[in-house]
Amino acid sequence: MCPPGVDQTCRTTCMWNLLSPRTRQRQELNYQPDAYSGSPQSFLQGSNSSFGAFEKLARLPFPPPVKYNQMNILARPRSLSLIEKLPSELISLILGKGGMTHQEIIAFGTCSSELWSQTLSHIQRDVRDNTAPWAGNPLLCSGTWLTNLPPAIYERYPEEIEAERKYQDVLAQVHVPMPGTGTGRGSQGRSTWYGPCPARVWNWTAISDYEDVHGMDCRQKWLEALIIGIPDAQLSPTASKNIWSDIRSVVHNRAPIEANDWILLNVTTQQCVKLQLRRSEQAQRPQLYVAGAQWLSLDQALILRICWGPDAMETHRLHRGVWAGHCFEVVEDTGTRAGWEDVTSEIVEEGEAARNDKM
Repeated sequence: MCPPGVDQTCRTTCMWNLLSPRTRQRQELNYQPDAYSGSPQSFLQGSNSSFGAFEKLARLPFPPPVKYNQMNILARPRSLSLIEKLPSELISLILGKGGMTHQEIIAFGTCSSELWSQTLSHIQRDVRDNTAPWAGNPLLCSGTWLTNLPPAIYERYPEEIEAERKYQDVLAQVHVPMPGTGTGRGSQGRSTWYGPCPARVWNWTAISDYEDVHGMDCRQKWLEALIIGIPDAQLSPTASKNIWSDIRSVVHNRAPIEANDWILLNVTTQQCVKLQLRRSEQAQRPQLYVAGAQWLSLDQALILRICWGPDAMETHRLHRGVWAGHCFEVVEDTGTRAGWEDVTSEIVEEGEAARNDKM
């Protein structure tokens, strides 16, 4: 048995999580780990591998506001309440900065028709502002076995550079126990550092503290709040029906996706990858693939370059992604982009190598 404080991370399979540090969101990579090392190789070889990259990175135009139902949720009083008399800007501030949950905001809106109108406007702003939440923000797929962080993350968190320096200094000061004081095999020459290295502490903290957004976007959060809150609200059938209709109209108010040609932008390095839309009536979400390689999806193209894992596997390029921690956007392809390097062919070559397990 290991003594207290010893890092036991590598006693379990290396697991991979998509991290967006600026938005403090995470999502576990859905894949079948390859043996003990946990390499995400199978994600690149699957035909339906996805983590919702298009929804998280594509800044789509927002359609005009929808028209709401004009209904009386409660009987109309003779005069407005004090809260209803507040300027709309103050009510908006209460809804946005008041610390209320989605369910509480909906309950607030059902107090009157005036407040309901303000609530719907708030929901529409929230959907608009949280569409493509990872666009333009640092993104990486971290492995739990990592021993350091990507350069782009060190740039964003300079305090981690100092933590790493102190860690390396301690490692350099090898502790040699006095004769007869060894605590078991391997104690001779052991470093005085106990516990995970700073990079693993940062990674585990992110996994523990960040919001898990697997299978849940801002639209689904509002619908879920509605499912939880409406049955207990004791509203009339007509009011309940109108509330459902209004919120569905807001959360499903999406601009149609008409373009076939798209581009993945690495904003950090000014590099781009050409994409094409795969149209399918059965598809529940837009499916984009790298131009000229229908077998390589947008999600897989990103995983090729944003993974960051253990340096012991440094020869495996997949574990040391050159784009780990960079910022990305997905936009419509409107023609030549001056100053941007097209790396589509490089991505296709790397994808072929991954399919053939030669990375």
